[in-house]
Amino acid sequence: MRYVGPRQIVIDDKPAPVPFWTPDRAFEGQTVVIVGGGPSHADIDLDALKGVRFIAINSACRKVRPVATAEDILYFSDNSWSERFPGLLTDWPGPVVTSNRNTKARLGDAVRRLDLEPLVHTFQVMIDHVSASSGHAAACLAAVMGAKRIVLIGFEGKFVNGQSHGHSDYRMQDAGPLAERFVPGWFALAPAFDRLGVEVINATPDSAVTCFPVADLYEAIS
Repeated sequence: MRYVGPRQIVIDDKPAPVPFWTPDRAFEGQTVVIVGGGPSHADIDLDALKGVRFIAINSACRKVRPVATAEDILYFSDNSWSERFPGLLTDWPGPVVTSNRNTKARLGDAVRRLDLEPLVHTFQVMIDHVSASSGHAAACLAAVMGAKRIVLIGFEGKFVNGQSHGHSDYRMQDAGPLAERFVPGWFALAPAFDRLGVEVINATPDSAVTCFPVADLYEAIS
């Protein structure tokens, strides 16, 4: 594999286009839930998500798949994750979006490739803040797709009872990334959401992400 500019990869001497997708305004004026994979992810009440638009992050899609529709997004950044769990992508009923060019080259029209640079421009923050995690990028995506309110669930930003996730697909070695990148990323994005007129509510119990108002999930989506 070799790279030929930002929009094409050559695999086995054959060009594999990796064009960017232009987000639409499918979430105009809506509440959108960003479903993360933190420790509380395992206890998410699926009944609360019925009829509510959401973006599932990586393996969180497995938990919410029973209530997912053609309007709900699966978002991920890691090519290695998509290689490990290809069935989660093919089973998803809605759009599958990634910022990873390798994944786009491999899977073609099965995924949509998101350009993070326009998000950086819109939010007027550093790329490290938008890309601090797939959840950060997904929240920014929801905003540019017209979401009026964004609700975070499964975003503790810390270890709970020795666990960083509510599923076993990811095993973090230490809490460094959470403290150094994950939590600061949300604090950097918070003023930009305010400036754009997008309300963000954290419905994650006992979260280290304290820069947003807190509510339980049912209250946040009402």
